[in-house]
Amino acid sequence: MTAGVSHVLRLAAALAALNFAFTFENVWPTLWVQPQLLVSVEAALVVLALALYARAFGAPGPRHVAIFAVACTALAVGRYADVTVPALFGRPINLYWDGRQLPAVLSLAADGRAAASVAAGAGAVAAVVALVYLGLRWTVRVIADGAATVRTRRGLALAAGGLAAAFVASEALDAGRLFAAPVSATYAKQARFVADALSDTAADERLGPSPAFASNLRRLDGADVLVVFLESYGAATFDRPDYARALDAHRAALAAAARGSGRRIVSAFVRSPTFGGASWLAHASLLAGVDVGDAKRHDLLLTTRRPTLVRHFRDHGYDALALMPGLRADWPEGAFYGFDAILDSRALAYTGPQFGFWRIPDQYALARLDATALHAHARRPAFVFFPTITSHIPFQPLPPYQPDWARLLGDEPFDREGVARSTAIPDWDRLAPAYVATIGYAYDWLTGYLRRSSAARDYVLVVVGDHQPVGAVAGERAPWEVPVHVIARRAQIVDALVAAGFRPGVAPARPALGAMHDLTRVLLDAFDEPPPLQLAGESARAGAPRVDVP
Repeated sequence: MTAGVSHVLRLAAALAALNFAFTFENVWPTLWVQPQLLVSVEAALVVLALALYARAFGAPGPRHVAIFAVACTALAVGRYADVTVPALFGRPINLYWDGRQLPAVLSLAADGRAAASVAAGAGAVAAVVALVYLGLRWTVRVIADGAATVRTRRGLALAAGGLAAAFVASEALDAGRLFAAPVSATYAKQARFVADALSDTAADERLGPSPAFASNLRRLDGADVLVVFLESYGAATFDRPDYARALDAHRAALAAAARGSGRRIVSAFVRSPTFGGASWLAHASLLAGVDVGDAKRHDLLLTTRRPTLVRHFRDHGYDALALMPGLRADWPEGAFYGFDAILDSRALAYTGPQFGFWRIPDQYALARLDATALHAHARRPAFVFFPTITSHIPFQPLPPYQPDWARLLGDEPFDREGVARSTAIPDWDRLAPAYVATIGYAYDWLTGYLRRSSAARDYVLVVVGDHQPVGAVAGERAPWEVPVHVIARRAQIVDALVAAGFRPGVAPARPALGAMHDLTRVLLDAFDEPPPLQLAGESARAGAPRVDVP
């Protein structure tokens, strides 16, 4: 092979590698990537910049080659995040919001095997980025060397300039997909979002109107209301036949327990404002009754004095409790909602075996609530907000279900054999079986709760998913829908929900009831007892309202 042929082959390989770095696609739903037959306008612009640099200043030195390589590495990393995050989590990346949660996630994982896994993962990421940088530095060096000769430089500049012009024309004419989406546009979008999120001029109208919160709650007649947000409980559990088959027996047991306790169960789908994560957006949407579909709206909401379900129930004589076993630090944002008490992981005083990042089993949290805050005989009715944690990704380790609820609160809540079987290391390559198992566990403790309280106090149980599981589990192009079940004894409440679009039984039906914030109004309406209808002229015969004069 002659030197000229070798030079051409090296240059062609460098150009192909540069184009690949900005155009690769995800191998759904994995961490891997694959090439696609698209052209990167940014690769063309890098080549054009190198050609123009060589014409003006000659061959770039090591320092300038490194600068070009760093810029290219940033674009390659941005491309990877842009195509991989939607595949894994079912939603686009949000540098502002996801970045704010990273320290919290790392702090939760900063103990035991989790810390070692995080450290190993961070080291692996750093090593991969370093390898990408070295590869792109070689690519830039080869292209720069080629641009050092007049003939090659002219050819590179002509080709790169022509591709850039073709990109502009194709965008203007919307002429099909020849070019990959520019990574720089993704960075620009993220920058605009961050600037908007940090702005002090955000207007209240972005949240839209709040519901009336005019319900008198009389149909509840003092019954407790437990709003249970099941983590990662999505429509995929019904839509995917393999998941549905695996969960059929658990659902049948739940329905039987509801009937056995003298209650009816009705179900529907609602659209969550989030997918694969950011549960707090779903929580805020339901508790405030407004569409909280992004971080900006969430932050805006917390700065307002908007009414909430929590304050509404408090105003009607309820104790408002937040049962939050996943909360390990102070939660100043909770003041917005108006809770009387927040039962976090410290207040729950769990001393049993730890299960993964989240430590405390959901069944234990509910058992502790029942034995403490809901135990007093002469207490006021309670409104309970319970965001669960056991079914959080990675869905393992999974606690064993404990049929003896009283034992959960003792020194040894589980048999050692059951704990040994349950504390498996998460398998990130096979999340689906663990996901199905953890949703089955959620059904089991809900079933157990209904059975043990069949003759006890009256309550209404609202069970709603916060969002679908990550895209790798929910499936490609999965909808943003989650199930909601209401379990109650009072016929007026159940009938009102059926009239609003709920379906009797444990299986929801489409179309969806609406968005998550629409569910707030539906529940308030179902709990409201409207005044009795009056016949024409009846109010006149009744006369004017009586006024007591002192």
